[in-house]
Amino acid sequence: MSDLDVKVVEERQNPLIGRRELKVVVTHVGRGTPSKHELRQRISELYKAPLECVYVINVSTRYGQGLSTARVHVYDDPARAEEIEDEHIKRRNAPPDERGEEGGE
Repeated sequence: MSDLDVKVVEERQNPLIGRRELKVVVTHVGRGTPSKHELRQRISELYKAPLECVYVINVSTRYGQGLSTARVHVYDDPARAEEIEDEHIKRRNAPPDERGEEGGE
């Protein structure tokens, strides 16, 4: 994970829902697009938030540039995150072994 560079380019506080809505740019030169779980762990470290409070909504990669843009939600409370996030988002953010998949999204 050390070759991932994550920069927050936009941050918006949503007090009604109790979350921060982030737009991040991920530099991953020389490797494929990072998994949502890997990004989730990195954002969790960056914001010192529990992993259960961080959800990667989508990741968009620019072809051949080693650059991706991601939308991320960081909740104040894990219970609130469970209430609000859709089931498919929760499944996509689960570790690969919990999803029952070999790899990919």
